Amino acid sequence: MRTYLEAFLDKKMLQNYKYISNDIVYGKAGLSIYYAIMGRMNKDKKKMYKKCINDVLTKISDKTPISLEKGLLGVCLSIDYILSKFKKGNSDYVLSDLDSKIYREISLGIANSYMNFTQFVEMLFYVSTHLKLGVKNKTKRVVFEKASIELVENIYSCLPIDFFNEPIPFNINHPPLLFLDSLIRLHSLSIYKERIVHILNELGYNVLSSIPSLHANRLALFYIVKKACICLPELPNQWHECASILSQNISLDKILNEEIRNRQIFFLDGLSGVYLLMLSCNKLFGYNYYKVDKNLFYRRIMDSDTTKSLKKEILLNGFGLNGYWGIHLLYEYMKKLEG
Repeated sequence: MRTYLEAFLDKKMLQNYKYISNDIVYGKAGLSIYYAIMGRMNKDKKKMYKKCINDVLTKISDKTPISLEKGLLGVCLSIDYILSKFKKGNSDYVLSDLDSKIYREISLGIANSYMNFTQFVEMLFYVSTHLKLGVKNKTKRVVFEKASIELVENIYSCLPIDFFNEPIPFNINHPPLLFLDSLIRLHSLSIYKERIVHILNELGYNVLSSIPSLHANRLALFYIVKKACICLPELPNQWHECASILSQNISLDKILNEEIRNRQIFFLDGLSGVYLLMLSCNKLFGYNYYKVDKNLFYRRIMDSDTTKSLKKEILLNGFGLNGYWGIHLLYEYMKKLEG
């Protein structure tokens, strides 16, 4: 995979560069993460990283939409992640103007209720992650903690009746999962702890009564529920009961051989997302709860009709972290785990 796909992706990135968007899932913000990681030992990759990140920072503006997949929230997350993990820099400084815009949008959105429910959840996910990764300035931290609390209450006060209905087909970027994950993260940061425990107590029955029909969706929910049980030991028994029921009713065979189709190889709705969830569970538990077969993953990716058409074209969802660049990172990570 290294000898063929890695060189191929670099070539395709340069050939299509002017057509690639700036977002995190399909575009240059996601590619910046890829080349920041790959560039740690490779000068050419470092140059590609600088090219991508400079373009993202230059072209981002007040007109960029507020969204996670294709907008400002995802771009800021990518910059925050890079600065916290790979490059020296202060995200308080780099993201100052963008964070001001995001905070204004949060305040206006809550005051006027002009945003849809998914946008509020994505904002909470960004704020909770940003507080964990990058906010160091004390004044700014107080402001964003206040924003996170307002978002939690705003979202919780108007949960749709069908909020916990599963996505069909499988989708890893499901608003209930983002919401629960954000609550867990805020609790770990000692933000609004007692209220979050109370909210999760009340949501326990909803989660328990909404066991998904698709095994891939069960796997995604299992990861979040088990994470909640581990991080918040004070949660009631229904959360632990839900984790137990899910763990006993997930068939990887059904996921890999029945639910995930030949062309479904990417993260948001396919094979890579399933493997990421299995690896995340293993990391959460501290041991190999799921056996992750990198060779099977490799074969499924390379045998996919989507991959076989690469020489002709790369579809929109093939670019960026959701696509082949993210797939390559995941494969390299699996190789490292096996030594």
